[in-house]
Formats: sequence, structure tokens, C-alpha cells
Amino acid sequence: MNKTIIFLNHITTYIMNLLDSRIRLLVLVAFTFFACEEEVGELNLNPENNLGIFFAESSLENNIKQVWAGSAPSSFSGLILTGSYNDSIFGITKARAYCDISVGLASFDLTTISTAELRDLELSLRITDAVGNFDSQDLQKFTLYKLADVIEDEENLTTSSTIALGEKVGEIEFNLFADSIGLELEGIVDTSRYDANGFYNYLTTFELTDSYKDEFIDAFINSVETGVADANDMDDIDSLGYFLDQNLKGLAIIPDENNTAIITYNINDVENYSFQLDYTIENNESNRVDQEASFILNSLKSFNNITPNEDEPWNDGVFQGVVNLNEPFVTNTEYVYLETGTNMLFTIDISGFNTLKDSIPNAIIQRAVLSLKNVPEENSTTNLPFNLSALMSTQSDISDGILSNLTDNSVLNDLPSSFEYNEDDETYQVEIPLYLQGIADGTIPYDQLVFDINSTLRDAQLNNFFVQKKDITIRFYYSISN
Repeated sequence: MNKTIIFLNHITTYIMNLLDSRIRLLVLVAFTFFACEEEVGELNLNPENNLGIFFAESSLENNIKQVWAGSAPSSFSGLILTGSYNDSIFGITKARAYCDISVGLASFDLTTISTAELRDLELSLRITDAVGNFDSQDLQKFTLYKLADVIEDEENLTTSSTIALGEKVGEIEFNLFADSIGLELEGIVDTSRYDANGFYNYLTTFELTDSYKDEFIDAFINSVETGVADANDMDDIDSLGYFLDQNLKGLAIIPDENNTAIITYNINDVENYSFQLDYTIENNESNRVDQEASFILNSLKSFNNITPNEDEPWNDGVFQGVVNLNEPFVTNTEYVYLETGTNMLFTIDISGFNTLKDSIPNAIIQRAVLSLKNVPEENSTTNLPFNLSALMSTQSDISDGILSNLTDNSVLNDLPSSFEYNEDDETYQVEIPLYLQGIADGTIPYDQLVFDINSTLRDAQLNNFFVQKKDITIRFYYSISN
């Protein structure tokens, strides 16, 4: 009984200290003594002594801030985004796609290429994803422009990068049907409509201007003649592709202001979209013969411009007026928000747990669970579920734009690289006992967690969600060593 009274004094002091700190710990479940080995086993805990296991749960709502990271590197992914939509939270979000043109497969005869005459030029791209607040009645409109300059500095392109536009060369408008994206059928017979995995080829075909078609075949003829003639002087350069790049500087797909969706085209999927030039040549017998050449939008020289970014700030919605990067701030709503593409992230301050051992010097954390609860899929204009990452940082590093710190091997932490959305209970959940123990012991200095999507393609995706701040909690179980 005396040990219990001593422990009660310890835990009461600890709770009062935390109530005065930033954590403001709310103990929702009173401490419980587990004298029975079987009861402890049900919690999947392994206490090291007979003092028992105790637990408390804390809402972290007063420790949550937003942070806008601004633009991210944007190239090489092969996913191009274009479109726009407006919602009450994130305001106006827009994406514009820029990509280079390269030769896919072409057969030609240098002696006859000068006789080439256009039959047709077609560009059809496959929709692989769409986000926004669209329905099938909404008309999505896009304009195709040729670029005024070549895409050259691809290693330094970001989601705020742009390239000057040349003249309009095409357009498209269509109704977007969400149930056709990723539609999978078994026993496919018509392989022209489905890929090898049985997924529907959801194609959109641009209406190209006659002047661009004429310009395109002229550029092709010139590139063949110049490229082949100079091939011996070009060393390892693909001569045809090199000269084509100089003659056709690439394309931009620009959305209409009234669109209600941002769509994704996968230009790595070269077998399931079409960029084809059909023409005739006059052969040695003076007969006209059909020829064709296929082209691709080069994924290694493509990028997405996504707004808001530091050059085009937030417009409408909760973040109207936010202009500063890497400065954590608190919204005046009960929710916290995350959106990739625009890089609106959020942070959780865990530093209050470094006072744990001031009140309970011998506390050993047996289990700690960080949860984001009640995240329904329908609260998002995009596609839940997707995996999250919790990145470790410090307040000063965040201000310097350093959102993630890699700890050395001597520092124990158990933050996983990814934690998944549980559709059954609409919760993101992650176990962090070693990390929380490190904060309490003072061995881990990174007491700020920055939440982001876990994906190498984060600059080529628009995912977002919001959750009530009070529904972000830590529940931890601990024992007291002798």
C-alpha cells in the first residue's frame, strides 16, 4: 500500500507539471495496477518488475501547427498533372504540365524523306487519376501550347517552375467519369480498349491545329535530313532526337479556369497512349507509300507547376493570405490539414514529454501509440487512403527549411518510414515507444514531428485530408523501475 501511495504522489505531480506545460496532458483513463501476468499479456506488454503498468492518454491539439514548405523538386517522375479546382479548405489549386517531345519509333529513308506529305498527327493521352470536386456533368477544358524554349535545366525544376508559352497548337474538352479511371475487368477480349493487366484505357484525344500538324512534319523532315547528315559529328548524341528537340521545343497543357478536376497522365506508359505521325512518301517507283512515326512525351524532361507556390500564393480557402515558408502557425479552425503538391504540412510538438522524468525519474515507457482518429475518406477531395510519414526535426531546423533529420546509429528511435490508413476505424496509427523514451531521457533532440505523405512521387500527387486537432492523441503505457 505504501508503494502505491508513493506512486500516486509521483503521478499526481507529473500530471500537474504537464498541465502547466505545452502538452497539457489530459488523463482520460486512470492508472491501473496489473498484478496478474495474464492481464499484462493481453496488453502485449512486458513489465520488468511488480510495480505494474499504468497508462494515460493525451490530446495533442494544443501542440499542433501548420507549416508551409513551398515548392518541391518536380521532374523525372513521368506523371504529369493538369487541371484546377476550388474548394472551401484549400482554395484554388491548379496544375500545369510541361513536357519535351522525343522520338519513339520511326523508320525512314533519307533519299525519300523530302517527299513526305502529311496524312495526320494524333495525340491521345491516358487518364490514370483525377482529384477535385468534379462530377460527370462538368466539362473539363485544356489548351495545348508549344513551348517557347527548350526544357534544359531539368535537375533544378520545381513545382514553382514555368516556361514561356508559344502559340496555341491544340485543345480538348471532355466530361470526366471517375468510375472509368482504373476500371478493371476480367476476361478481356478487346485488347485495344484495355492494357495487358485488364485496366481500361481511358484516353483523351487532343484536337490539333492544322498549322501545328504542318509544322510538326516539317520539323520531322528537317530533323531526319540534318540529323542523319551530321550523325558522324554528333558522337553519342541521338542525332534525330537532338535536332527534333531544337525544332519542336515541347508542349504545355494548361487548364481552363473553370475546371473542377486535376487529372494525371502517366507518360511512362508509352504502350497505352498515342502520339503518332502518319504520312506518305514517294518511293523509287514514284508510288505514294504510307509511313508512320511514333513520338513520346519525354518523362526525363517533364515537370509539373502546382499552385499555390511561393510565386503564386494561396488564393481563397483556410490559408488565404499565407505567404511565409517554414514558419509554423495555428489556424483559427478546429482542424489540421495536409496537402501534398502544394506542401501544406503540419507539425506536432513533443517537447513537453522531456519533463516526464522530472516527476517520475524511473519511468520506463513500455508502449506508446500516436493516433490520428476519425479521418473519413469522404472528407478529402482526393484519394484516401495513402501512407503518411512522421519526420523528426527541431523548431530551429524547421525555420531553416529542414523538415527531416536522420539520426545517427547510436540514437534509438522507432518512427517508421510509413504508417498506413486503417479503413475499418478511419485511423492512422503508429507505435513510438523508443522515440518517446528518447525524448523523455533527453537522448533524442528532434522533438518536432512533421507529417507528410510517404511517397517518392510527392511532387506528382495531390493528396489531402483534414482531421480534428482533438483527435490526434498519444496513449502511453509505462512502469516504474526500482
